[in-house]
Amino acid sequence: TNLRIAEVMVTVFSILYVSSGFLYEAEVGSQESPTQFEGKLLCLTHQHDSCLQVEVNGAIDNFFDAFYFMVVTLTTVGFGDITPVTPVGKLVVCCSIITGILYIPYQFGRLAEAVLGDMGMMEMMGKARNMEKIECLSCGTKLHPADSSYCRICGRRLRSS
Repeated sequence: TNLRIAEVMVTVFSILYVSSGFLYEAEVGSQESPTQFEGKLLCLTHQHDSCLQVEVNGAIDNFFDAFYFMVVTLTTVGFGDITPVTPVGKLVVCCSIITGILYIPYQFGRLAEAVLGDMGMMEMMGKARNMEKIECLSCGTKLHPADSSYCRICGRRLRSS
């Protein structure tokens, strides 16, 4: 069970981390070379004759901003304070949402299965309704109300009183 919990946490964090990295690169881009941002103009030199038109997301200043955006997006909160502006950034967000919708519930389902183990959903619900493990010798049903004398499925007598 602890291993399954760790697996779910690592999966969710990995999706968030990788998506945030892709989003950061798509929206801000690599700044390894000296650059100067002036609105949406990227100037490679201080002379304005060599400026290129490049979209830069002013709302994402660092990796944490991209990570924050991905958490808000994948949890469907969606504050709207940060939005992707580049086509690649929008594609990254779309892929991240689809991955999150498909994979995260699957992982949580596996976690629930591991936590419940052999107990099963019916037995878990039965404990809340004062049910006991009393096996019917006729049909094999194992969960019945604590005070029942007859099987709730086939109607045969459960125990001799």
